[in-house]
Amino acid sequence: MDHVKKTEKMFYIGPSEKTKIAFMEYEIKEDLLIIRHTEVSKSFQGQGIGILLVEAAVKHARDHGLLIYPKCGYAFSILKKRPDLKDVLSKKNIII
Repeated sequence: MDHVKKTEKMFYIGPSEKTKIAFMEYEIKEDLLIIRHTEVSKSFQGQGIGILLVEAAVKHARDHGLLIYPKCGYAFSILKKRPDLKDVLSKKNIII
């Protein structure tokens, strides 16, 4: 399995951006890492790949002093379930 790679607007898993098997779109605004969308190719779903993307976003947020605002339902559910990830979950009610 490839490691999570990062671009300016996306975390992804796969050989390249064009041949990725999973990705998470995000943007950074002020002190927030806003997760917009997470997607895993059907043949790779259920293998924990989406969680790897959420964990990569959490690591990036911690490394850069950011909080995460998940607009993506999948990312939100993972962040709420995992006590070890909740420290970066933004408590702000934001409309973006």
